[in-house]
Amino acid sequence: MLLIEGTGTSCSLPGTVDLSGSRIRRVIDRAITYAVAGVLLLLVLLLSPLILLGLLWTNLQDRRVAEAFRRSWPDRQGLLIYSSSPHWQTFVETRWLPLLANRSVVLNWSERATWSVRYPLEHRVFQRFAGSREFNRIAIVLTPGGMPTPGPDPVDAAGRIMRWAGQRFCFRAREVRVVRFWRAFRDYKHGRPGQLRSAEAELFRAFGVAPPEPLPEAGLPSSRAGT
Repeated sequence: MLLIEGTGTSCSLPGTVDLSGSRIRRVIDRAITYAVAGVLLLLVLLLSPLILLGLLWTNLQDRRVAEAFRRSWPDRQGLLIYSSSPHWQTFVETRWLPLLANRSVVLNWSERATWSVRYPLEHRVFQRFAGSREFNRIAIVLTPGGMPTPGPDPVDAAGRIMRWAGQRFCFRAREVRVVRFWRAFRDYKHGRPGQLRSAEAELFRAFGVAPPEPLPEAGLPSSRAGT
């Protein structure tokens, strides 16, 4: 960089390198980005065997629990869990149980303290597949050979590949369907029946039965997730 006296201006001579502060910062930022990307890629490569083993172990445990349930209940397809809450009990017992009682093992959430003693296998199924959210009023359906994944097909190639891989190689994605109802009942209580209609349609489709009469428009009384 050459400073021209008396003008306050500068110019770059041919063959020189601009070592201004902004250019140096850009070079340093780019180098840091490449270094971080390289470290992350190296970590993924180093940890990939452990990640794969973890996925295989999870897949094996899922299969073992599901097959134990099928051996114990050859005429049942899964669990149906609801509570003794007066806000929801009548709805479930008059609308769902006449169609699903002979296809599912029904557990009462209000008696969950006794599950590990009275229903140890069913308790294992619940713990394995219910997760940690919205687990009161839930159905866990175990279908040998799998079932169609609900929802529209992904429009992007990556989404289609992920769905294909999950349905082929992941036991839980292929043969376990979990239908949650807490949010659906909450919306229905406030006069929005759309989500409950969709969840009910998925529930009866998973168990392979025709749905009951159309859902009433009126909302249900107020309730809490844990009642």
